Amino acid sequence: MKRSFLFAAMVAFATAAAAQDLQVNEDEWNSLSEADRQTIEELMDQSFNGDQLQITPAPDVPATTSQPAAAGLAGSPFCRPLCDIAAAAALIGCGSLAAPAAALCVALANQAKQVCYGRCDRN
Repeated sequence: MKRSFLFAAMVAFATAAAAQDLQVNEDEWNSLSEADRQTIEELMDQSFNGDQLQITPAPDVPATTSQPAAAGLAGSPFCRPLCDIAAAAALIGCGSLAAPAAALCVALANQAKQVCYGRCDRN
């Protein structure tokens, strides 16, 4: 019962929106294996369903080693907690990766959570 409620809440939370860029250090991203990059992309897609997140490597983004480690419900008291749940799901998945993929995955999950929060704050 709890699982079906969570799934229904996440489906209800997912809505079509413009793609949001998740910035990642280009050198770090390119140093990962294709399998690790694909796993991270899938984790972000699955955990933040409907947010249309695009991972964008950029040379001017600080490396993760130098960083501290719901539009459908915008305005609702449930929006931010659902962002937290989505981020937690992504972070759990990130735990299956080895360094440095795990660090990049965590950084992207945190960025995605902020994008999600931004969607919650829109009225």
